[in-house]
Amino acid sequence: MKRIKLFEAFVKAYGEKIKKEEFEHIAVGSTVKYMTSDFTVEESDGVVLILKHAKSGKKIQVNYNMFNEKGAIVSNS
Repeated sequence: MKRIKLFEAFVKAYGEKIKKEEFEHIAVGSTVKYMTSDFTVEESDGVVLILKHAKSGKKIQVNYNMFNEKGAIVSNS
């Protein structure tokens, strides 16, 4: 039987709010989605995340409010 990954696998869905403390603890190396694209967390200082695009390698900076609005955290399972 083929399994399909559903949206329930998200730890944070698009538009869902997370606490600032949770944002501060997003680990370097984590996979996240931002504006529907896959990114890897390259750096995190608790205020800003530096994200690297999975395909193009382009890096962007995302703060807490930006991530709450357009980001999602994908479960590792």
